[in-house]
Amino acid sequence: MRELVLAMYWDGEKNPGVWSPLGDFFGTAPGWNTYRSLPSGMTPDKLYSQWFMPFRNEALITLRNDGLKVRKLIFEITHIPLEDPIENYGRFHVLWQGDNSMRQPSGEHGRELMLLSTKGKGRFCGIMLDACNPTGKWWGDCSYNFIIDREKAPSVKGYGLDTYFGTWGNNYFSEAFHAHSLIDRSMTQRKHESLNRWHITDNIPFHESLDIRFGMNFPETDSVYYNATMFWYQEESQLKAFQQAPLEARIDRHVDSEFGMEDCLEGEDLKIVTCTGGIAIPLFVEGLHTGGWSGMRGKEQLWWKDIKAGDTLKLSVPSEVDSDFKVRIQFIKGETYGQFKVYLDEKLIDGNLNLNHKMLAPSGPVDYGIHNLSKGLHSLMIIAAKSYSADSDTFQFGLDYLQLEPWKYDRDPNPKTQHVVAGNFFKIYEENNINDHCFIQGPDGKWHFYGIGGGRGFAHGTSMNLKGRAWTSQSYPFPVEWNPWKEMHLWAPHVVKHDSTYYMYYCAGGKTGAIYRMHLATSRDLRNWTKYTGNPLFIDGFDARDPMILKVGTQWVMYYCANTKAQGGNHVVAYRISNDLLNWSERHIAFIDPRRHKAGGPTESPFVVRRGDTFYLLIGPREGYVGTDVFASKDPFKWHLEDKVGHIDSHAAEVVRDSDGKWYVSHSGVGEGGLFLAPLYWNDGIDDKDTSLPVPGLLP
Repeated sequence: MRELVLAMYWDGEKNPGVWSPLGDFFGTAPGWNTYRSLPSGMTPDKLYSQWFMPFRNEALITLRNDGLKVRKLIFEITHIPLEDPIENYGRFHVLWQGDNSMRQPSGEHGRELMLLSTKGKGRFCGIMLDACNPTGKWWGDCSYNFIIDREKAPSVKGYGLDTYFGTWGNNYFSEAFHAHSLIDRSMTQRKHESLNRWHITDNIPFHESLDIRFGMNFPETDSVYYNATMFWYQEESQLKAFQQAPLEARIDRHVDSEFGMEDCLEGEDLKIVTCTGGIAIPLFVEGLHTGGWSGMRGKEQLWWKDIKAGDTLKLSVPSEVDSDFKVRIQFIKGETYGQFKVYLDEKLIDGNLNLNHKMLAPSGPVDYGIHNLSKGLHSLMIIAAKSYSADSDTFQFGLDYLQLEPWKYDRDPNPKTQHVVAGNFFKIYEENNINDHCFIQGPDGKWHFYGIGGGRGFAHGTSMNLKGRAWTSQSYPFPVEWNPWKEMHLWAPHVVKHDSTYYMYYCAGGKTGAIYRMHLATSRDLRNWTKYTGNPLFIDGFDARDPMILKVGTQWVMYYCANTKAQGGNHVVAYRISNDLLNWSERHIAFIDPRRHKAGGPTESPFVVRRGDTFYLLIGPREGYVGTDVFASKDPFKWHLEDKVGHIDSHAAEVVRDSDGKWYVSHSGVGEGGLFLAPLYWNDGIDDKDTSLPVPGLLP
C-alpha cells in the first residue's frame, strides 16, 4: 500500500494538509494488519478513519498510484456541517516521513531523527511508527523528546519507544488509544514492528512551534530503519513539496526473507483441480502478528475465501518418487476462518480441522503421519464444514505449505502417545515481568528462584514452601556489567549443584544475536555469587540462550536454544558436553524445527528430564507465546517432531519436584502476571525413583 499516496487539501490551499501512503494513514504499515482503535483501524474487509477534518468551503481528496499495477478501491466519505465558526477549528494534518528524510547530522545531542518540526498554533494527536529491522536487533532503545514553543528542556520526554507506545515490544494488542498491530516475528526475527499512540485525551497543545525528536544513541538501533506518520491539528497547512517522499523512499527495502521452511510445496503454487464454491487465490500478507511461515517468498498463502459449508477445494500434489512420506501441512488460521475436513487421495486424514483464531497466524506444521505415495500426481481435498461466526455463514481457509519427507523407519518414535499433561496453574509469586527462571533448594530446605525480570539483575525470591504464596523478594544476585564482562543483559538463569558449589549458567547477550555469550557465576550459599573469570564459556548464535544442565552418565550436558547458523536458520536445541562444568565441547544439535528465522522461537527454554530410559524434552513457545510441547526419546542427544508426547499451556516451562515427591511444571512470561505452578502428570508407567530429578532432600 506504500505505492498508493493519499493527499488532502483544505479550502484551496497549495500544499496538502494530509500526505501519507494509504496504509500508514489508517494507522498501521506495512501490509494489511487487523486492529481497531478509536480514530482508525483495519478490519478484514475495510480500512476506517474517524478523525475530524474541518474545512470552510471545500476539501480536495486525491489518491495517486505510483506503482505499475492497476488498483481498484471503493471509498465511503461522510460529512456534516460544522457547529461552530471555522476559526474555532484547526486543520487536520498528517505527514509521513521515511528514515532518510528524518535523520539529522550528528550534533551535540548525538544521532537524531526529526519526526516533525512545525511552526504555528495547534495540537499534536499521535504517531504511527513502522520499525523496519532486517538484522533482528532491538529497535526500542531510543529517547523521545517533544520540544514545545522553543522551550529549553522538553516537557514531554522519556526513554524507550516500547514504553512510549505502551508495550514491552512483544505482544500484539489493540486498544482505543494505542496499538501494536504488526509483530512480524513470533518471538523470532524482529523484521517489522508497527505501533501507534493517539494523544486524544492527552493531546499536546503548542502556540508557537513543535519539534519531535527521537534520540538514536544506542548501537542496537544503528541498523533499524524508522518510518513515522504524524497526526496533528494546526491553523493552516504546513506541508511542503520537498517533504513528499518518492516511491523508492517509501517501499520496504527489505521485503524478501532469506529464512523459511525448505523442501516444501508452497500452497499458492499447487494447481487447483476443483473449486465448487468461493474464490481460491494466492494472497501475500506482508505484516502479521507471528512468524513461522514457509518464507520462500515472504508471507504468502493459498487463500480460499467466501466459502460455505459443503464447498470443496481439490489441489494437485506432485510426488517425484515412489516412497513412504511423512506428510506435514501448515495452514493459516484467523478470526474469520472456519472448520474443515482434509483428505489425501480421497482418504480422510483430518475430520475436524479448526482454523478459527483471534488473529491471522500460521497453524504450525500439522503431522499427518506416514503415507505411501507413488511417483506422479496426487490430490489434497479440503471440504468446508462450518463457520464459527455468528454474523456470517461464509468463512475462509488458508494453506501455507505441504511437506512430503521421505521417511526413514529407524526414526520411528517411541513412545507414540501424547500422555504428558499438566493440571491447573496457580500463582506463587506476584510480579508481572518474570520470564525464564529456575528453582533450586538450599541445604536449609529453603527454596530459591532466579529469573528474568529483576531490573539490572535477576529477580530472586525465597520461600520455605515451594507451592505457597509466601515467597519473599530478595535483592538481585549480581548486576549486568558491560565492563569487564561485556554483558548486554542477564537472561534465562539455570542453577545446578555439584559437590558444595552452586553453578548458575546464563545468557549475557551480545551486540548482535550472532554472538551471544554464555556466562557462569558460582556460589556456596545461593546468595553471594562470583562471576567466573573464564567468561564467556563460549559464544554462539543466533540468539544462543536459555541454558539448562543435565548430568548424563559421568558427563554434563548443556542444552540451549539457537539457530542452525549464527546468522539465522532453522530453530534448534543445541547441546555441548563437559567433564567439569567449566570447559565445554563444540556444538551439536539435539532437535531441529522445520521453521526458520533469526533469534529465538519455538525451541526456546529447553528443559530435559530423564525418567527410566526415556528422556523428555520441553520447549516453547509452540504455536503462541503460551505453549510448551513435550517430546520423548531414548537418546538424550536426539529428538524429532514425531516424538511429541504432550502439550502444556505454559511459557518458559521448568520442571521441579517438591519435598513430597510430587512433580510440578512452571509458567511465567512478560505480561503473564507472575510465576505459576501446575501439577505435572507423566502417565508413562515409569517408577518415579529412577529419574534425573530425585525428591529434594534425597539428592545423592
